[in-house]
Amino acid sequence: MVKILFTCPKLSTSGNFTSAMRIRAHLQAFGHHVDVCSIADSLLLSPSSIHSYSIIFTIHAYKSTGLLKVISEDTKLVLLFGGTDLNENMKYDEQRDSMKQVVDRCSQCVTFSQPLKELACSAWPDIADKVSTIHQGIRTCPSESFRFRDYLRTTYSYTAQSKILLLVAGIRPVKDPLFLLEEFASG
Repeated sequence: MVKILFTCPKLSTSGNFTSAMRIRAHLQAFGHHVDVCSIADSLLLSPSSIHSYSIIFTIHAYKSTGLLKVISEDTKLVLLFGGTDLNENMKYDEQRDSMKQVVDRCSQCVTFSQPLKELACSAWPDIADKVSTIHQGIRTCPSESFRFRDYLRTTYSYTAQSKILLLVAGIRPVKDPLFLLEEFASG
């Protein structure tokens, strides 16, 4: 059994937290002990507590820079890149430099898609050998009797001319759906 500390920026209804809990369940199914906490809370752990973990698995390179101050060199650090890391934080030199420190310290890096892996490897070519991709997926339980159009028609006055945007994410600046309004208005 390996003792793992899994950290993510927020412990609430964020996608990072959902990913952490999903990965935690899989690791526990293989017999590992996994504690999940916010990155901020992990920085408050005592040195002996933090050193009791064999692996620290963290989501979000930029927000994980503080971990470098509290973990020992013999503790394995595994980074799961957040989309914000590679799509937003990379735009800013200071943030990219901070992320590089985390990336250099990691024994393994993980992305959720091949395009994100390619972004990471183009930013830091020397990490190509330690970047893996674990594709995300969702589990659905389809119903033979549920009719989505009927549901929309009765609940939302849906017509054949209606346009629907399904955003499977929290609305925030990085995932701003308003850019689609022009496209919806034109069509």
